[in-house]
Amino acid sequence: YFINFLYKEISMPITQQEAKTIKEIVNSYLSAEDATSLFKELVDSVAHQTDNDSVKQSIQMLCELYQQEIN
Repeated sequence: YFINFLYKEISMPITQQEAKTIKEIVNSYLSAEDATSLFKELVDSVAHQTDNDSVKQSIQMLCELYQQEIN
C-alpha cells in the first residue's frame, strides 16, 4: 500500500512538449477530425473511468489540443 501511495504521489501527467510530440505522431496516421474523435472517446472510456490522475490529465490534455485545433 505504501509503495502504491508513493507512486501516486510522484506520477505526473505528460508535459506540453510531450503532448505536442504525441499529437504530431498521431497526425501522421489520422486526420485531425479522426484524432479528435479518438481522444474524445479516450476521455469518456478511460480518463473518466480511471483513478490514475496522470493518465486522466494526459488524455484530457491531448483531447484539448485537438479541440483547440478544430475551433
